[in-house]
Amino acid sequence: MMEKQVEIPDILTACSGRRIENSQDWERFRRPELLNLFTGCIYGYCPFPVPWAVSYERIGVIRQGSWGRREQLVLHLPGFSFPLALYLPEGRGPFKVVVYLRLTNERETVIPLDRILQRGYAVLLLWVEDVAPDVPDTFEKGIFKSLSGKRGRKDCGAMGAWSYALSRVMDYIEQDERLLAAKSVLAGFSRGGKCALWTAAADQRFALCAAFHSGCTGAGLSRWGSKNKETVKEITQKFPYWFCEAYGAYGEKEEYLPVDQHMLLALIAPRFLYLAGSLEDPWANPESELESAWLASEAYALYGLWGLKLPKEPKEGKLYKEGRIGCYIHKGVHEMTEMEWELLLDFADEKFLFQ
Repeated sequence: MMEKQVEIPDILTACSGRRIENSQDWERFRRPELLNLFTGCIYGYCPFPVPWAVSYERIGVIRQGSWGRREQLVLHLPGFSFPLALYLPEGRGPFKVVVYLRLTNERETVIPLDRILQRGYAVLLLWVEDVAPDVPDTFEKGIFKSLSGKRGRKDCGAMGAWSYALSRVMDYIEQDERLLAAKSVLAGFSRGGKCALWTAAADQRFALCAAFHSGCTGAGLSRWGSKNKETVKEITQKFPYWFCEAYGAYGEKEEYLPVDQHMLLALIAPRFLYLAGSLEDPWANPESELESAWLASEAYALYGLWGLKLPKEPKEGKLYKEGRIGCYIHKGVHEMTEMEWELLLDFADEKFLFQ
């Protein structure tokens, strides 16, 4: 493990100095405190109303390969609607379900749909462009147009809007008797992985979160940013519209952040977490993702559970899955692989077996 730049904040020490020693105090005090800090400093407050329930319509059904069918849905919210693609395997269900946040330039085939269906999972695909375009000049032309006032300094950016929509997708899952919310996987790649982690941290209904190559402001530690690795300054200068405006003030001042990303992973405890990264992807800082998961394990220990269980010398290309956190760091570049998906489904199958 590389040497950290500055002291990493302690997950189990509250802002008051109080030491958190059990899961009850974690859920009553520390978890909401951390969630509020991440909201105010990084991801922003959500200005969109949370409906009692989402309404939806099914506008088409077609065959999907040899393993299932595709349904085109539209989810209706107060002042805004967005499309959603649902893929169902053969059979009557109810099915385990993968929710994937599809990025701007990703085709629907970016994930191995037929293979996922073959393994008995339904798939829901949400495209970021249908909620908030991933472009600095136009991101407010999506769901933000439903707001009456201007976006505030601590209001969320595009990533918060995508996260809001993912929670509405979970609302839909809870209404569809063919889908199992208790065996749901929320997944994303790169910026989609960052959003998946934030969503799963805030919305405890997702049973498992999978982040592929999420890096800075994802699973990677902000205080471990350095040469050839993305930093808070770089991400907020290039993509300021993803976050609340307040986050930009921490560029090159990460030591003043009251949180770091191991705390975000800790907010997913005691649920399941899967991280995948590549050694030839230094920008995403896979070493710090592994360290972050290791540190987050303290929150799992409060529940009497293993988080990430590693040997003294972890090997590349091996999935470590004995605990509730699975990690797969391998040779490769900044892209998802079918092996990452196969291992994710192996991990989910094993963890969901007794759910």
